[in-house]
Amino acid sequence: MVELLLYISGAIAAVGAAAEVLRRVSRGV
Repeated sequence: MVELLLYISGAIAAVGAAAEVLRRVSRGV
């Protein structure tokens, strides 16, 4: 169960990081 929570939290963090990168790229353009 703990491993599942870590996987989910990691996925959320990855999505958040990707969203931040897209925001910076869109602002740069």
